[in-house]
Amino acid sequence: MHGLLFNINSPIEFCITGKFDALTSSYIHIRRALNYSYELFVITKGTLYISYQGQKYAASAGQYLLMHPHDDSNNCQYGYRPSQVDFYWLHFTTPYAPQIISIDYNAPFQIENPNYIIVPDQGTLPNPDKVLVLLRHLQDYARSNYNLSAISHERKAVPKSPYVKPVIDYLSTTILCEIYSQECTQRLSEIAQDTASFKKRVYYSILDYIKENHSRYLKAQDVALKFGYNPKYLSSLFKSITGLSLKQYILQQKVEDANIYLSETELSISDIAFSLGFHDAHNFMKLYKKATGLTPTEYRNTFPKHIVKYDQICYKTLNKNF
Repeated sequence: MHGLLFNINSPIEFCITGKFDALTSSYIHIRRALNYSYELFVITKGTLYISYQGQKYAASAGQYLLMHPHDDSNNCQYGYRPSQVDFYWLHFTTPYAPQIISIDYNAPFQIENPNYIIVPDQGTLPNPDKVLVLLRHLQDYARSNYNLSAISHERKAVPKSPYVKPVIDYLSTTILCEIYSQECTQRLSEIAQDTASFKKRVYYSILDYIKENHSRYLKAQDVALKFGYNPKYLSSLFKSITGLSLKQYILQQKVEDANIYLSETELSISDIAFSLGFHDAHNFMKLYKKATGLTPTEYRNTFPKHIVKYDQICYKTLNKNF
């Protein structure tokens, strides 16, 4: 995707504007050279099929196209497919030749210099009504203050008074600024959504890794190294989703696993500690009490004595079968 980088230290220069409504579905855009001015299309109904410089465009309601002039033999606009379509159009020139740039849709759209705006060569408007209001206002002003029947060979309307030109130039510039503003807002929203989706994928991948390695004594640094992230970043990510840092979450999982062993088996405290990756039973008991307020033995004693040894279960099963 490409776009134009406009210097708006000075406004763009209005040439002419209008609204076109196709009466039948057989309309095809005329073949015309774009030698002198830029042209903005904003579609209000149907789809405009137009080709320019070897590329075919299809713009539907709520979308726009921006084409820049060329003085070579490949500067002809023409329709390549019939359709019933309505659109606003605006021709303008610029005091500074805008730079054609490549747009990275994975990066923020805004630029730091307030004297510049970027307008892609095509796009979808999140709020097209705002742009349409400006275009209608521009058209009304042009009808009142320009002699639209007197058009120069450069497709420039003639103002009735020299005082109206700065006003209509700034009105035209405002339209481009509004498109730029909507593109910025939309891009930031998309990036935020992509970031949230990416964070969730990382989060669930780490959850699976912690569960798969429940018998290891994992540290936050170990998980960060495994996934190639900064430990502080992962802790912040976990806190934003669970309310716990990564270290706290790992400890919570250890406690939950320990509770299952304590309530469902007769394994010794030392065996449980080693099963959970602790090399020191004393360290396990210390961390467990800090997390729950109880020692492992105190937690186990809160459950009724319903635990049956595994070999007793096997013996009773064998007797029942034979």
